[in-house]
Amino acid sequence: MSISSRGVSLPGWLRPLVEHIIRHYSNALKIVEVGVGKLPHAACEIKRCIPNVKLLVTDVDEDVLRLAKACGLEVARDDVTKPTVELYRGASLIYAVRAPPELWPYLIELAKSVRSDVMILPLHSDLEAVPEELELVIVGKACLLVGKFSRWR
Repeated sequence: MSISSRGVSLPGWLRPLVEHIIRHYSNALKIVEVGVGKLPHAACEIKRCIPNVKLLVTDVDEDVLRLAKACGLEVARDDVTKPTVELYRGASLIYAVRAPPELWPYLIELAKSVRSDVMILPLHSDLEAVPEELELVIVGKACLLVGKFSRWR
């Protein structure tokens, strides 16, 4: 599968995350990326491969959100430490790319509160203390942290 979207090429280190989401959430109605930063690549590719999904990206930085919007993504300014819970309701999956470990408890709590799965693609150096609510899933050369809290499980 050639992975690139809207002129944004997907870095190889993001492929396992994107392919895992596409494989396991192809019937999702809503997916949310928290803290999109300056890397909208994963969200763009997921949206391209699951065109009917409502894919929302959030961040605290307005400039970052303008970049994501220019890529055709739906955006919302939000802080996962004080989330606007309504933005996440109905999501099958909430995911984050390279979120620092201090944000993981907020992601877990948010996912539990809206009964969504959570997935984190961490830096390898952050894998020393995986929270008990998350399972370590190896996908290719990547390690994903996955919590299954959705209402469908």
